[in-house]
Amino acid sequence: MAFIKLDRKFFDNFLWKEDRTYSLAEAWIDLIQSARFEVAPIKVMVKMKTITINRGELRASQRYLSNRWNWSVGRVNRFLKILENEQMIKRRREHSETIITLCKYDNYNNQMNTNGTAIDTDTEQQRNTDGTLIDTNNKKEKKDKNLKKEKDVVVKRTDTPVPIFKSEKYFSVDFLKKEILKNKKICELIFQNKKNEIGNLEKLKLRLDDFQEQLSDNLIYEKQGNDFCKHFLSWNKKNLELNRGKTTNNSFLNTGKVKLNALNPNRK
Repeated sequence: MAFIKLDRKFFDNFLWKEDRTYSLAEAWIDLIQSARFEVAPIKVMVKMKTITINRGELRASQRYLSNRWNWSVGRVNRFLKILENEQMIKRRREHSETIITLCKYDNYNNQMNTNGTAIDTDTEQQRNTDGTLIDTNNKKEKKDKNLKKEKDVVVKRTDTPVPIFKSEKYFSVDFLKKEILKNKKICELIFQNKKNEIGNLEKLKLRLDDFQEQLSDNLIYEKQGNDFCKHFLSWNKKNLELNRGKTTNNSFLNTGKVKLNALNPNRK
């Protein structure tokens, strides 16, 4: 099986993010790149209910995909039915949420051996470079080790000479959130900036939980280490401004109501 290597940064490029109507091929590629690629499943809290997202799955409603692809909801539904009929995807409902499973996901995003080569699950016998057959028992043992490494991928990603929050590598959002809470230096910097309105660890944890939920709603489960803190603080700032705007509007309405009542005693 041959592959064209495509870095996930491609989907952050302005060319991909261009405002347009997606083609059928682009919509299919978008499903592939949006699906969870890590082996270990992740649990997402939605309306106080837990949903499990496995490798090769994504949570996406037809309305969400309609807005994302600039399609009508009917076109999205027809497209997904075609993919189901072609046995390219499966759909299920979990707590009123739509979960899309990509069939044969490993064909598009194969797991890798430690030397960077794809694991060929279809070939029963393989040969070494000198032509001798590979010991299948040894191969199975190596495969099991590789799967274990995939499950521990979050832990392994910490083994990098570049500090996590300066790294361009992708980490799970849950892992990055926990790393911030453990990092006293980052916590102190956040606390010291009064504009953040985060004065203690408990409040920081609540804000990070809200931020993670917002990302999950947008089907974002991984972030680059060097982008996470910046994105969180930017989101927190906008969230505070939005809340202040609501408070100001409510105060204005209440003040206007009092004045109207004073002018007209019969008005309730």
